[in-house]
Amino acid sequence: MGEISYLDEFNVLNGFKFVQAYETVAKCSDGTEDIATIMTFVNEKNVAIDVVIIEGELKLGEPYAVDDELRPLTK
Repeated sequence: MGEISYLDEFNVLNGFKFVQAYETVAKCSDGTEDIATIMTFVNEKNVAIDVVIIEGELKLGEPYAVDDELRPLTK
């Protein structure tokens, strides 16, 4: 096994702490459904980032603002 270089994009999570994880059903582009695991990380400035795992593939979401109860803020 070798080093996984694409994981460098997850360095943005430095300073974030893990707060929750849950599973949900994701609709795939080919019309099928799969289980998605979503892990949420938050920093001290109430910015959250979700890491989504579908079929073993990691995806980093866009940062978003949350309130003190971790609910996303709307514009």
